[in-house]
Amino acid sequence: MPKKVLKTPSSSLKLKSSQYLSTYEGIIKQHPADPMSFICQVCSTDKQETSCQWKGLEQHMNGKRHKDNVDNSNFTFHQKNSKEFEVEDSSGHIDSDFQFSLNTETGLNFRFAKFILENRLPLAIIDPLLSFIKELQKDFKPEIIRKSSLSRSILKIIIDDCIAKDLKEEITQKLRTRPFSIALDGSSDVFGKAFLGITAKYIEEDNSSYLITKLISVLPIEESSTGEEFYRKIKEGLLSDPLIERNFLGIATDEGSNMVSDTKGVSSRLLQDYPYILPIRDFSHIYNLIFKKAMKGFQRDILEIVPSISSHFGRSSQRRSKLYEIQKGNNQPTLGVLKYSDTRWLSYKESLSRILTTWDSLKEYFNLYGSHKQKGYFTDKNQLCLKVLLILSEKLNHYNIFFQKDSLLYNGIIDKIKEGYIIFAKMVFRTELISKNIDLGEFHELFELPLTP
Repeated sequence: MPKKVLKTPSSSLKLKSSQYLSTYEGIIKQHPADPMSFICQVCSTDKQETSCQWKGLEQHMNGKRHKDNVDNSNFTFHQKNSKEFEVEDSSGHIDSDFQFSLNTETGLNFRFAKFILENRLPLAIIDPLLSFIKELQKDFKPEIIRKSSLSRSILKIIIDDCIAKDLKEEITQKLRTRPFSIALDGSSDVFGKAFLGITAKYIEEDNSSYLITKLISVLPIEESSTGEEFYRKIKEGLLSDPLIERNFLGIATDEGSNMVSDTKGVSSRLLQDYPYILPIRDFSHIYNLIFKKAMKGFQRDILEIVPSISSHFGRSSQRRSKLYEIQKGNNQPTLGVLKYSDTRWLSYKESLSRILTTWDSLKEYFNLYGSHKQKGYFTDKNQLCLKVLLILSEKLNHYNIFFQKDSLLYNGIIDKIKEGYIIFAKMVFRTELISKNIDLGEFHELFELPLTP
């Protein structure tokens, strides 16, 4: 059966001019010299009726100029309650049975879906956005919503000067009244500017065990990213408030020398001022380092397969289309190669998993369109090596994801730490040194074993 295509006023498949005139009867009329153009009788002047000639129906009718003219004039008109949409198949025939009114729930759903697609919004926004629209209709009069306008500059002022300050003060007040720990991570933007991100973890409500993590500062690092500089910014900023200072209980950082060095790291400097705090090295960073070092055990040409294939398809939609054609021809799901980024911890495993899932179609694609080197990727040996690498990355990613959760408490992670240590110890220790059935209770015995081959 031919595939149906929805026709809307703003799509490339325009409605017939008679349908435009019928839908907006009394508002528009056809331009005498151009059958595809229309005249807005609301926005045109008496002396020059053709002063508002336009072709984009939806664009004009939803524009601020038209709405203001409707509100401020005595112009009367009759707009039909329904706008009929037609569907045509690939042969151009109209299916008269497939019609719906914009004043029905189906019509609303189509308009909403079209808005989501045109603005490239995530599907997760649907429920919050619908709820927000309903709240606006309940809290504000229709004429206020219709006349409202908001620019980027005004929105930025509202966020910076009003909402952001209120949110920061709310978090600050929480830190004054309850114990908290902080986590630090240095970063940089696309322009090379350095920043220090600071988050705080604390119990949200009294008499509760639920932890919450909040971003409290993104501090620019103008001069250097040394431990001394980080220490100074934290002391002069967050810990300058005595009430906040007394609730400071711990700090989590990565393995960088500016964070954990015995003498110059920011953790060591803060520990000298607050000897009771607990410094922690972030486990997600640790597992990421384990993964990077473990990858060195594989041949370089094997490791290069994932970024090479990802880069090949990431630069060209035409290449992706050719891969999809091969998959469709073989009755396979149309799956593209996921993007690999060396700054995203989990992306290597995700991209590798997709490559192995689509191995046969990728092999066929590169045999047709690839270079000699790319054709050489798809050997049985390479496939086996990549499968082994996937097993390793899945194990490590499991722990990486676990330790990135917001609501972790110490007594909730200690068993997970022991579990991971035991699993990987079984991979590297000599079999005669450890029992295959070792459990968490014997963790300390295992921990004391020497790391020798």
